[in-house]
Amino acid sequence: MAAHSAPEEESMHLVTERGAALRTDVQAVGRSSFFSGRRDLSSYGVPLVGVTVFVGMSCCLVALWANAGSLCSGSHGLTARLLCHGTKSSRGRPLRFLEDEREGQQVEEFDGAAMHSSDAVLCSPSSPLTGDDWAARVWEVDDGMKMACQARNRLKDGWKVRFTTQERNWCWVGVKDICHRSIHRPMNWAEYRKEAYRQELSPSPLDAPFSGLDNPELCDQPDLGLPDPYTSEEEHKAAKWFNEHVKVYVVNLPKYVERWKMVSSRLAELGINATRVSGVDMEVPGMLDKAKAAGWVPKSFNFSKAQNTAYGPRLQEGSVLGTVGCASAHFKVQQQMIKDGSLLGLVLEDDSYLIDGFVVHLWRIVTTELPCDWDILQLLARCPYGKCISKHLARIQPDGNEPEWRCRAGVNWGMHGMLYRISNLPAVQEIWKKTVFNELSPHCLDVDIALASISDRVGYYAIPNSQTPGLVKEMPLGSARYAINVATQR
Repeated sequence: MAAHSAPEEESMHLVTERGAALRTDVQAVGRSSFFSGRRDLSSYGVPLVGVTVFVGMSCCLVALWANAGSLCSGSHGLTARLLCHGTKSSRGRPLRFLEDEREGQQVEEFDGAAMHSSDAVLCSPSSPLTGDDWAARVWEVDDGMKMACQARNRLKDGWKVRFTTQERNWCWVGVKDICHRSIHRPMNWAEYRKEAYRQELSPSPLDAPFSGLDNPELCDQPDLGLPDPYTSEEEHKAAKWFNEHVKVYVVNLPKYVERWKMVSSRLAELGINATRVSGVDMEVPGMLDKAKAAGWVPKSFNFSKAQNTAYGPRLQEGSVLGTVGCASAHFKVQQQMIKDGSLLGLVLEDDSYLIDGFVVHLWRIVTTELPCDWDILQLLARCPYGKCISKHLARIQPDGNEPEWRCRAGVNWGMHGMLYRISNLPAVQEIWKKTVFNELSPHCLDVDIALASISDRVGYYAIPNSQTPGLVKEMPLGSARYAINVATQR
């Protein structure tokens, strides 16, 4: 994603073929009798001071937005009739009352019976709200297991020494390592737990039950990704809904012409119109200053400080120049979405591939499953963390097994297809941008990681990657963000 001399935007029929980006091949650290005699674990409790090496995802530039303003001011003149249930105040809590602009009257938070018929275009009025308490969730593991897990997971990929800290749940680190190396061969958390135990990176699921998704039987199952058949009438309704309410954007570095050709060709096959938005290439001289002037990056952001923190002994993360460009591009396209003012916005990366029948399947999920308190819908969530709330959806929450200084990193990877409610986006962006551009936490420069870390303050839902084939896939074209990071590594 970069900004070059090519046109900033082009309207085209677009669909994206998404493939593989960055893979992490994590090798087993060694085996012996881990956890078989877990009550005598003194031999494993040898802390090592080292380095945490973070391997990020491909620079995802997918985001969707929804603007409820015009829709909700329906025939009854309510400021946000549709969003009574879901609109959030500046503190992130659901609004209890909305004011009628014509009559100055207050209307109580809606129930299903009081809703206008047009409300269903943004959400599923019949789906229960998920509540306010989405604080970070923690896997409680006994001290003996923690010591054993730390000893077994202190090396990443079998040789990279991680920074040792008691603030991390090392048993969960082992499970996430399995998930990270399997992102292009997705499984569910139950399988990741089994494999982590087999490699002696984590305790048995029977001894210490825990899943990245609560209620996993509800949505963390591969066969749930199989598309249901649909009628021609449903196809017509879905197309009408999509064309009237969803605006699609694709972020693409102009130098990646072949990517643009592939994504535009696929979108044309699906009959989807899209706007091309140039990515932000921080290798271009003066680009950071341009990004600050345009508002994509806060003027106060100190890149040198963030980079020095990333290079420091606690993280040893390497260059973050490409990551800053990726984040800048996300906020750039968000700015464009807010300006355009569509009800819903869909942003895709240039290596995204949408499945056949994408429009119908998205329409179904939004209008029959998605609760009305949503702000963001992630169409492809890798290593999702939270709670299943319907057949296809999980409500995301922060990973309490990781400290805040690591941005609670390692879950909810991927920005390949994100749906945003434009009316709620400015409030979400205010929290999100502050989190991303925190020089003391370079992990947060990855926008997907930062978003997951604030999911207790945002109505954030996702489709687990374990569902196959799902709605969006990634083409194996590599990561522009990662390539820039590697090229600028000191």
